[in-house]
Amino acid sequence: MEDTRYNVILDTLPETATRLEVLFRQAGDGFLQIEYGRVQRASLLDSFRIQTVDARIREAAPKGFIETLPGIRTNLIHFDPEILDVQVLIEQIKGFEEELTDVDHIVMPSRLIHLPIAFEDSETKKSVAKYVKEVRPDAPNVIDGYNLEYIAMCNGMTAAEVKETLLTTLAAFDLRARRQPGCTGVWVDGAKIASIGIGVRHWVSWHGFALNVATDLRAFDTIVPCGLAGVTMTSMEALLGAPVSLAAVEAVLIDAFARCFSSDYQGDYADRTLTQA
Repeated sequence: MEDTRYNVILDTLPETATRLEVLFRQAGDGFLQIEYGRVQRASLLDSFRIQTVDARIREAAPKGFIETLPGIRTNLIHFDPEILDVQVLIEQIKGFEEELTDVDHIVMPSRLIHLPIAFEDSETKKSVAKYVKEVRPDAPNVIDGYNLEYIAMCNGMTAAEVKETLLTTLAAFDLRARRQPGCTGVWVDGAKIASIGIGVRHWVSWHGFALNVATDLRAFDTIVPCGLAGVTMTSMEALLGAPVSLAAVEAVLIDAFARCFSSDYQGDYADRTLTQA
């Protein structure tokens, strides 16, 4: 019987002395994922290369191009397929790759990254399960049916360590927070004050945590927060009964994060460059 399975690998570039094999993967309607190598790895050189090629793509901005989402060893390109042919896009990216022969002296601006709000909820889990079933059954970023732990692992942390950072932050404001067995997030007196996890939108994952500082809790009345029926959401201001400075919470949180992950925080973003030589 003829094999009619659809091959999602649209094109490749061979491995060279300075570059892994490059795979161009169909990632849905209007999405092209560029992967460096077939084996998962976290390499600063790979990241520098991805960022450099990404800058060329955004600078060229062919008609129909929408945005990019560079990652550790991948870059997701969002485009309008009715305007920009995927093969034309691939050929242009191939040209940028072939031009980049020297990876020993790449210079780029450094940045302070704030992760977006994200939730580990039932609908997100359904999206991940659908992705594994219909798109990529062997997806290396899915562990035990979900990719929360993989995301944490690639950032040198665990979900438990992220919770510890939030617990330490809340303790600084005299709030006795704790973990809830069987539930993701941080809780105070049975009410949820922080969420940890990922959100998936158009097959793009956004990961981080959300700590309710001065949140308008009425917004949670219209949804099922984190997919947990009957859950009560709270905030620092609601528990303390007084205004809370977001800047003060941020300062404590950054310090708690640095101590939990043994990282030296260097202060707010300054106009400096990160050079790999």
